[in-house]
Amino acid sequence: TWRLALHHQDVHDITAMGPAARHVSDDDLRLLIARLPEVVGATVAVDVAVYRRSPRR
Repeated sequence: TWRLALHHQDVHDITAMGPAARHVSDDDLRLLIARLPEVVGATVAVDVAVYRRSPRR
């Protein structure tokens, strides 16, 4: 894991990519983000996996 420092535009861009974005207008999203501190901390965690088909039997 690692930490990010996200500015308002970063928060908007990340939020707008997710499934919750369709539940709020872009204007409302920007108004909500404006209420946050100028820099918002976030933790990133990533799992990388590789999948292969099983050989045919």
